[in-house]
Amino acid sequence: MAQAQESERYARGLPIADQARLEVTSAIAGILTSNCIAPDAPRPYDLTYLGLPAGDPHVSENVRSRINGALQEALRTSGLAINVNTAENARVLVPILGSGAESGRRLEQVVNRLYASTFAVAVQATRPTVDVARLTVSIFARSGSGSYTCNRTVTLDLHLPSFTVIENFRGPSADLVELAGAYQAVLAGIAPKLTNASALAFRPEVRVEGICSLSERASDTFTTAYFQMQEGELAAWLDGKSLPALKTGPVGDGEDGIVMDVTYRLPDTAARLVDLTITIRSENTVLARRRALAVTDVDMLDGCRPATPREAATDEDKTTRLAASSDDGATPAGEEIDTNGIASDGNDFIGADDRSDDGQPQRHLFVIANHDYRYAEGVRYAQHDAAAIEKLFVEQFGLAPANITRYDNLTKAELEYLFGDARRPGTIANQISSPDAEVYVYFVGHGSRAFMAAPDDTTPYLLGSDSRADRLDLTGYNLNVMIEQLAAMRKRIFPKGRAIVMLESCFSGRSDAGDLVTGISAPNSGTPPQVKTQEGVTLIAAAHSDQVAVWDSDYRHGVFTDALVSGLYGEADQTRFGGNGDGIITVGELEDFLQTRVSRRIKQVRPEFRQTPEIAGATASEILFRLPEDGVGREEATEREHYERLTAREILESKNLGGVQSYLRGCVYCPLKNELRELVQNERRREAVCRAEERHAADLLRRGSKLEIGAYLQSCECCQKRQELEQELAKLKAPDPAALKDEALWTAAERDGTIDAYWYYVQNCEECTKKDEGEKKVADICERAQATVDSQWPVDKSYDGLLRYLASCNDMPPVCGACRRISEAINLVAEIESRPDFSSGEAVLASRGGQQPEMAAPADAEDRQAYRTVMQSSNSDDYDAFLERFPTSVYVPEIKERLTNLLAEEATWEEVSNAHSVEAYRRYVSQYPSGDHLREARRRIEMLEDESDWQEVLIERSRDALVEYLAKRPRGRYSEQARRLLREFDQNG
Repeated sequence: MAQAQESERYARGLPIADQARLEVTSAIAGILTSNCIAPDAPRPYDLTYLGLPAGDPHVSENVRSRINGALQEALRTSGLAINVNTAENARVLVPILGSGAESGRRLEQVVNRLYASTFAVAVQATRPTVDVARLTVSIFARSGSGSYTCNRTVTLDLHLPSFTVIENFRGPSADLVELAGAYQAVLAGIAPKLTNASALAFRPEVRVEGICSLSERASDTFTTAYFQMQEGELAAWLDGKSLPALKTGPVGDGEDGIVMDVTYRLPDTAARLVDLTITIRSENTVLARRRALAVTDVDMLDGCRPATPREAATDEDKTTRLAASSDDGATPAGEEIDTNGIASDGNDFIGADDRSDDGQPQRHLFVIANHDYRYAEGVRYAQHDAAAIEKLFVEQFGLAPANITRYDNLTKAELEYLFGDARRPGTIANQISSPDAEVYVYFVGHGSRAFMAAPDDTTPYLLGSDSRADRLDLTGYNLNVMIEQLAAMRKRIFPKGRAIVMLESCFSGRSDAGDLVTGISAPNSGTPPQVKTQEGVTLIAAAHSDQVAVWDSDYRHGVFTDALVSGLYGEADQTRFGGNGDGIITVGELEDFLQTRVSRRIKQVRPEFRQTPEIAGATASEILFRLPEDGVGREEATEREHYERLTAREILESKNLGGVQSYLRGCVYCPLKNELRELVQNERRREAVCRAEERHAADLLRRGSKLEIGAYLQSCECCQKRQELEQELAKLKAPDPAALKDEALWTAAERDGTIDAYWYYVQNCEECTKKDEGEKKVADICERAQATVDSQWPVDKSYDGLLRYLASCNDMPPVCGACRRISEAINLVAEIESRPDFSSGEAVLASRGGQQPEMAAPADAEDRQAYRTVMQSSNSDDYDAFLERFPTSVYVPEIKERLTNLLAEEATWEEVSNAHSVEAYRRYVSQYPSGDHLREARRRIEMLEDESDWQEVLIERSRDALVEYLAKRPRGRYSEQARRLLREFDQNG
């Protein structure tokens, strides 16, 4: 009855379209009257509607469509001078589904990058109750500076049954999801691993009592939701890949499969809610754990009752009560996290005994987050950093909440109380009892040296919330004292254990917000402080003592802490980031990872600074952390990598070369990096082709034939001046296809100049406008050939002379027929060979008139001398001249073959020159290893490779890229420019 009354009360609001029209119109009107938009912006203003993205788990697809339709109607009927367009590429917003400030900032960044309209409207949703969805409508307006800075936000509480807006709604802080949306959101988080699996096994476990259809209905909902991920905008999660096969049983042996265990419980029989615990694993590795309250269909829970408290407690305490997944790592009310990230009732914490149940040493984490200072600028993201560290040690390393102690805004006296001063130990020793305990201390806050102390004072100080930065020698907490007390405590209480101190602070006297002491240039004043390490205490510092620890406004963390958390979630051990993938993080692996990740991120967010994390008090091979076999990985890292992948995909689809450089500068994981670089190379090549085509098109406009223009328009890639060439083509008389064929055949015959070419034209022409001339050419060549052979007729009819004559007849072109006297020569040879004395040679000698055989022609005959000269030439005209001068020479076949090869080589060279690519020139070198253009081909290969390497440097814009280029090409075309840029990098830091 209470729910019915509440629902009736909700239904009294305005329809969403009407209320949204009032709210959004008021917000846009406020922007227009604020003089924020550039006065020269075109009118009516363009508005891009992004809407509630597909894949939002808070509402069903039907409700999402109704919401978007109502809001678009409200915008189009607002009466404002705006044109409303629906974004075609709004699928890039799919991963931005949260409702917090971080999600809003990411949304603003995406809108700034992708859209160019004057206004953009995006919608995000939460679900405080079953019947209410809270819509956050973000209105982005482009200012005169070109970015979306004039922004407004409108919040609408939508009553879903009546689709009306509720005023003054006071609902719970819960965030419910649809059952199908819960499934899809979890699967989307592991999309890259999901698409590489061979199968997905879905294993539901329903922990309810009574007779109901929850198991069957929930399984059917999963099947539908699973295959919907392959369709429409939801397919953006999968990056174009297919889903693995869906199985209802276990994954078979040898299969690369994923198992999805889903436990269903009923938190309240009076509501349409089911408590989901979802665990996704591959073999022994847990890929994701999520817990959510999901809204079901009206009749799905009919007949279901919650499990008895005794049964639920027995199961939950041991295996399945997972901590709720949230941005700050908080657990649901009344629950705590045990060593495996599983919710516990508080009776089996690690700290209850000297060692944990799994044999791990007793571990304690002390987190100090000093974010508010009385006499200094606050530390902007200290609370986020502290929460991330707590979540890391709970999820990844299994610390129980009882062994995690967090302090906020500690004074100097409180720091001394905890860790001790120069004379007395601190009180944290009272919490440690195991001799092999591990103590972790994380401090986020300001650090500095004492500017007013003695000139040779190199003491590093941590600032308490009441410390005065100008007299830290009196009011600061000595970091070296903390390390000494931890070392003494270890020696006294846990000699087989260790202590690790992690500092998100620096000691330069500056913060990301400026100098701690006004009027003093901190980094240039005095000697840098000296941190003294002690045996058994490992120090992981955010920066060198004279550097600044930078904050990351995009990720809302310190740059160091963000990198540290990602590294300890396993990235420091991954091979793609320089690790060896053995499941162990060593000092060397973590330090290399931190320095690489922090250095790259600093260049992106604050390039004027340099920050180098360092680890002291341990050798490079010493093991810092062992990664759990069921580690879940960092949720934020998965989202960032997926967001970067979607961004890269958008750049590739739009071929936005300007976005490649900014993407490569700003990405952390950089998926599709090689594809983006290939895009740049292809576009650079295309630009070169376009320039060559433009020159060719201009030449065709001056003197091109219809055949040449037509061929260009059919094969061109960029096709500049297409319109002008088509107009020129229309002016020229359209030739008959048969005439075009005849023209091509005659051109080829003229170019070849051989009897075979002319005869081919005579036999294959259609209109044959040149047939008579072709036949005359054939006849002339045949007549010359016959005359040449006739000149070989032996006057004395000697046997040798007849044989030479017959050999000459064999060289007669077939189209010319037989030699005139070939029959006579054959008969005479037969008659000589039939004589009885032929075998003794007397008959042959008699046939010669009793004389000895004729002497061979001199070796330096005229045609032989010309042959030697021509064979040393690479000019085709010289070969044509030889053929014209000595048409019957014995060297004619060789000269023709050489001429053919020479012309083929020239044609190939012209082809590769037009292509002007490394692959084309390499093909020429391979095909003609001693060709006339070999040296030029190699020079151009070197030039193009040099150009390609330099383009990569310009894309990367980093010092490492410049060093790599100079190492590869110390005398390259751009070597001097590279050295100059390298010097500028070193000078500017």
